[in-house]
Amino acid sequence: MYTYGYLFYIPINIIYVIIFGIKGIRENRKKEYYFFVIIFGIYLNFLIEKAFFPIFTDGAEYYVSIKNYINLDLTSLFRYTPYQIIGNLLLTFPMGILMAFVINCNNSVRIGVSVLISALIEFIQLIMIFSLHLIDVFFDINDIVLNVMGCLLGNAIFYIFCKIYIRTQDNKSGNSIIKYIYQVCSNCAGQKSSV
Repeated sequence: MYTYGYLFYIPINIIYVIIFGIKGIRENRKKEYYFFVIIFGIYLNFLIEKAFFPIFTDGAEYYVSIKNYINLDLTSLFRYTPYQIIGNLLLTFPMGILMAFVINCNNSVRIGVSVLISALIEFIQLIMIFSLHLIDVFFDINDIVLNVMGCLLGNAIFYIFCKIYIRTQDNKSGNSIIKYIYQVCSNCAGQKSSV
């Protein structure tokens, strides 16, 4: 059994820090940007751990057929418990919000990227089933629907928040983090690149 320990955690975070560190230096970002890069990194680690781990490699000998680990029945969503539905929605909900603070693009591109990442989670699980013959991972079309709905909900709520926030707040007040939030919200509400 593999958990999301140092074997995976260290290389993934080194790659993440290099990508966003170089991006921030090249674009001459302020320290507030790096604060949100850290927050987004913590969220991504949580997402990876919940979506892919633990991996039970010792169960591969009980693997029977790929069809036992794939669910393409959309109607089975109605048999999900509220805990499963809320859990899947909450898994990708923060992505719709946090991406605005670290990726410099307009709303439509950000929505497209977050939807792609949300769907990609299940396809990575499918690759894990094919390649490692895992018996504890399932490819479920309903999870794709819920993951995408979660990130779209996050994007929509963040957009509404931005519209309200820039009307009620003043850019001159608060510390640098608050000013950064105001700037990102102002850009998102104005349909501009966020950062």
